[in-house]
Amino acid sequence: MVTEEHNLMGTDDDPRWDAPEGRVLLNQMAGLPDDDPCPATERKAVSVAIARASHMNERSMQNRLYADLISRKHRFIVPNTTVFGWESDLISVTGAGYVHEYEIKISRSDFKADLKKSRHRRLVQDGTKKYYRGPAYFYYAVPRDMVRVDEVPDYAGLIFVYPMMQIIKKAPRLNKNKISQMQTAWLQRSIMARFWKERLKNGTDV
Repeated sequence: MVTEEHNLMGTDDDPRWDAPEGRVLLNQMAGLPDDDPCPATERKAVSVAIARASHMNERSMQNRLYADLISRKHRFIVPNTTVFGWESDLISVTGAGYVHEYEIKISRSDFKADLKKSRHRRLVQDGTKKYYRGPAYFYYAVPRDMVRVDEVPDYAGLIFVYPMMQIIKKAPRLNKNKISQMQTAWLQRSIMARFWKERLKNGTDV
C-alpha cells in the first residue's frame, strides 16, 4: 500500500531518497528486502512509479488506453469482458480483425501474482490449433517504470500508460486467428448489456 509519505517522495530528486531510511523505504516500495543491493537508481525508478500509480486505478488506465486505441482505428474496445475463458481487463480488435488483450497492473505484487495464473499456459499454446482462440497479441499495461522489460514474458508486450502512453516492448503475434463471429457477437452483447444496466440503474432516458 502506498502511503501519503510515499506520495510526498514522488520526485526523483527528493533528497530523502539518499538518507538511510529513504533507501530502506525504496526497497520496501519496490518489493525488495531492506538490505537488497539493487542499484539505487533502479530502486528509485521503480518506487517513484509505484508512488505515481497511487493516483491511477484500473478504470483511469482503461480510459487512457481507449483514447489511444480509438485513435489507432481499433473497432472494438471493451473493458472487463470474458472472451477466452478468463476475464480480460481490456480487449480491442483491429480493423483487420486481430484481438489485442491488455492486462492492467498498478502494483508490482499484482504483476508478479498474475504471472502465476494458469491462463498464461494457454497464451503460449500453438496458435495453429483450431480450438485455440486466444488473443493475437497480449500486453501488460502499467505506470511508467513499474515493470522492467526483462520481467515481461517473451510472449507479452509492455505499455507504459502513465504519465505518457509509450509502447516499451511490442508484443509478438501469438497466432494468426482473427476474431470469430461468436466472439464478435459476445462483445456486442456485452456492450449492449452494460448500456441497459447503466440506463436502468440511473433511471434516465438516453
